[in-house]
Amino acid sequence: MTETPTQRRSGFAAFAHALGAHLDMDSSAWSESDLLVEQLGWDSMVAVEVVSWLEEQGIRLPDDLLAEIRTLGDVYHYSQTLAPAPGEPAQPGSRAPLRGRRVHLAPLTGAHHGEALDLFTRGDNLVRFRLRGTTPSPETFGRVLWDRVLCQFAVLHSNRMVAMVSAFEPDMRNRHVHVAVVSRPDAPQGAGLEGLVLLIDHLFAEFDLRKVYAEVLEPNSTTFSSGLGRVAQVEGRLVDHEFMSGRYHDMLVIGITRERWQEHAARLLGPL
Repeated sequence: MTETPTQRRSGFAAFAHALGAHLDMDSSAWSESDLLVEQLGWDSMVAVEVVSWLEEQGIRLPDDLLAEIRTLGDVYHYSQTLAPAPGEPAQPGSRAPLRGRRVHLAPLTGAHHGEALDLFTRGDNLVRFRLRGTTPSPETFGRVLWDRVLCQFAVLHSNRMVAMVSAFEPDMRNRHVHVAVVSRPDAPQGAGLEGLVLLIDHLFAEFDLRKVYAEVLEPNSTTFSSGLGRVAQVEGRLVDHEFMSGRYHDMLVIGITRERWQEHAARLLGPL
């Protein structure tokens, strides 16, 4: 049955209130025509949070639709059309370790080295991250890949490796480690970030760490800028640190504490 205008306004108001509460945002002035990027600060982290919130209600948003939505009204529309039928269970249940809503982590093995090398040499990745412009032999790449690594995983989406996440340079005396993610250009929106979130969750669950660090070029921080100040803090800035796209850019040092992570992890990924 088609909604009347009054029913739709009432339904959207309830939807906006619930979504705003999940994101800790004031939704009182939201309207269906509001752009996600303007009203929610839409980035990969917000996308992960919204997907998690929808799936708690049994609503699974396909990746092709996630890439198309632009307004709050789009999200509301799909939340209605994809909602489970009356009588169907609304809760997707708890998740297993290393498994998120759309991706899961598999320990990186020798079988993944070819795909990892392809990731590290694709586009600008060749002159960034660990290789720094070099083209090592397969044997040398294996040593570089595992140098000072605590653990690393392939990020799988529909059984395809779309990214790789690493925890490296562990300092067990001071109880911190660095993390990084390398994603394919054609990876679904937020897949690499979701893989990184799963890695961080694994690190805090399995190791006696108090903090996780990441170093991010400032232009790349836009993919998770909504999480800065909430989930993570900028603890330092290396000015004009790295050359990319014709100019030098600042490098941000991002820190995530165990306490802050425990406050936000379930909202990003759902309960274990």
